[in-house]
Amino acid sequence: MESTETYDGIETDDCMGPANPPPQSSGFDYLWSFLGSTVIILIFAVQEPSKIMHWMLVPLFLCGIIVGADAMRWFRGKYTLFDPKGIIGVYGINFFLMAPLLVVFYDVEGVETYAIDTWQPLVGLMAILNLIGLIVYKIFEKIAFKRPSKVQWTYWSLNANKALFYVSVVCLISVVALCLYVFRAGGFGAVILQTGQSEKIYALRDFGIIMVLRDALPLATLIAFTVFRISGSPDGKSRIWLLVGVGVLILFFVTSGLRGSRAATGYGIICAGGILHYFWRRLTVPMVLLSLIPLGLFFYLYGFYKNAGITGIKDLLSGQISMQGLQEQTSRSFSGMLVGDLSRTPVQAAELDVLVNKPWSYRYRYGTTYPLAFGNMIPRKIWPSKPIDMGRVPAGTEILYGPGSYSEYAKFSDLGSRSTQLYGLAGEAMLNFGIWGIPAAFAVWGYIVGRLRKRLYSYQEGDIRLFMSGFWMLISFVILAADVDILVWFFLSLYVIPATLTFLIADKTRLDIA
Repeated sequence: MESTETYDGIETDDCMGPANPPPQSSGFDYLWSFLGSTVIILIFAVQEPSKIMHWMLVPLFLCGIIVGADAMRWFRGKYTLFDPKGIIGVYGINFFLMAPLLVVFYDVEGVETYAIDTWQPLVGLMAILNLIGLIVYKIFEKIAFKRPSKVQWTYWSLNANKALFYVSVVCLISVVALCLYVFRAGGFGAVILQTGQSEKIYALRDFGIIMVLRDALPLATLIAFTVFRISGSPDGKSRIWLLVGVGVLILFFVTSGLRGSRAATGYGIICAGGILHYFWRRLTVPMVLLSLIPLGLFFYLYGFYKNAGITGIKDLLSGQISMQGLQEQTSRSFSGMLVGDLSRTPVQAAELDVLVNKPWSYRYRYGTTYPLAFGNMIPRKIWPSKPIDMGRVPAGTEILYGPGSYSEYAKFSDLGSRSTQLYGLAGEAMLNFGIWGIPAAFAVWGYIVGRLRKRLYSYQEGDIRLFMSGFWMLISFVILAADVDILVWFFLSLYVIPATLTFLIADKTRLDIA
């Protein structure tokens, strides 16, 4: 790790600030990535050589090397902890290498009713497209990072008087919103569904603004504690940061966890981690890696709660059903989490099969799923005739089930089909433009990541805009696996209120930097 120094009781990274941009990945990082990707492939090949030894290994291996080099740079502390490029590298090892190998290794049946007999050619072709996309991503990220960022010419400091008022108001509103949500849902007993967390509580329809305010409570509370810390300047070695972190974790569990949203809970914790890192105690790579153990267990075990509800958990604890039985009942396993929750390999390969082998024709959406993602957020009271589904749901249904297969009533009856799969960056690009949309999507992604990285390294130490560093790191890698409508919701629930609060409590100063 880079050496650190103390700033106002808080440890700082040497690499922070516009004068010290992070170095690019070196040949040493690529060498370690080469060795790591080789080991991963060998582990699979030794167990199932007849399945794994296929030309698909070449593009998969190259994808692993490209993303793995950034991961190695992050592991070695050459990138700051919340650098999006490093986290994308770590996440990409599973997304681009391990998950595709797991799909082939376990010979996954297919996606919903769309069966696939032979995965290897599809996985290999998708790996080639991902390889091209990663090269484009790297090029555009580098171009975007070289451009100067305006944030280095300004400094946002905390105004304690403003903070006392605005933080109190936002926290109070969020608490009221949480109470209204629970009351409208019929109490905590209704929130904790008895049969499955995937069910809808229809009493909450058009309750979106209340949910956004509810989800803002944990981060608003953390900002409140951080304001008191900055104002009081306590000893930087105090252990209170750990207690604050645990308290925020409990709040995320109450606001998001009880309703079965693993993503909102886990991603919210990541956003909170950025505030803890820059304003409480510098976190380290070993600390983050250790935290992945309970976080991974949470994602895995909470999947049972999401699918089987509180009843399934009670049956497991009482011994009425075994862990294996619960896995079979919910179709969930740890390897399935790596493939289904943390990658998009099966669904993207299925899309590719339809587009290349053409079991039926598919009508491209030509970019319409992207703006329609924002339409989902418009309340029905404003748009009474708003369709139940827009964007990716009708498009995804037709690519997996055939033209004319989508029916908005399929969720209530057996009439037609309705698929709610997530397709990810490349998958949504294929829904709109086919395989030719993938390089363009990766180019946009790379440019976004480059600009966000430039902002991160351009902030002066102590700038309270670093409150949102965790969110920008999060959104950088979530873009890869989520669709635009999901990104819009995360933006509303995890960014808008905390960012607005940060703006309101800041004094903005123009800097003269030579």
